[in-house]
Amino acid sequence: MKILICGKGGCGKSTIVTLLAKEMALRKNKVLVIDSDESNIGLHSRLGMEKPADFMNYFGGKKLLFEKTKEMKNKWRLDDLPKDYLTEKGNIQLLSMGKIYQFGEGCACPINALSSKFLEVIDLRDGEFLIADTDAGIEHFGRGVEKGVDILLVIIDPSSEEDI
Repeated sequence: MKILICGKGGCGKSTIVTLLAKEMALRKNKVLVIDSDESNIGLHSRLGMEKPADFMNYFGGKKLLFEKTKEMKNKWRLDDLPKDYLTEKGNIQLLSMGKIYQFGEGCACPINALSSKFLEVIDLRDGEFLIADTDAGIEHFGRGVEKGVDILLVIIDPSSEEDI
């Protein structure tokens, strides 16, 4: 099962991803957590794991990513993932699509393109779960990141600026 977690910034997406992943792992499931939030670099620490290398570098980085993702036509299994781009703890694996580390580095479109294509081609078996953490907002809908998932979980924060 593939679950995509989305919502506005600061609503608790990464916390929900962490809690779901840990609960599914406790139930003896194999869990792949996808970090597709290019601006938040803290998901790995919530999971108690080391930060993995950016998966986009497996495809040659941002400059080559669009062309390389077009070539991703075959289904991938969890066992096919390159170990150099994963960190593991118990039944949880973490894969980080990529990050924007510096001002002026460019847009997140390549990272979202990789996330979208990856969610389409990853083929899970019984007892395997994928939980994806997205960036804040709704841009990923326009980029089609949700196309390959089974469940779309939208986290909302009912507060408003008037409440502050």
